Amino acid sequence: MAPTYQSIWDKRKEGTKKRYFACRQYHNKRRSICNPNLIDADWLEKAIFERLIQALQTDSIIEQIT
Repeated sequence: MAPTYQSIWDKRKEGTKKRYFACRQYHNKRRSICNPNLIDADWLEKAIFERLIQALQTDSIIEQIT
């Protein structure tokens, strides 16, 4: 079964909020299932978007689109 993740918010001391992706099993059942492995949501979404742009700019994809 593939891992599933969900977005969670963390309130910081200074009152700001930070969004992370965390293993859904950890979020529901805590450490008895897995480690939290929190991933900064902004960083991950930017990395995915950049990779998607690179993939869509390859010659073979451009030829298929046009």
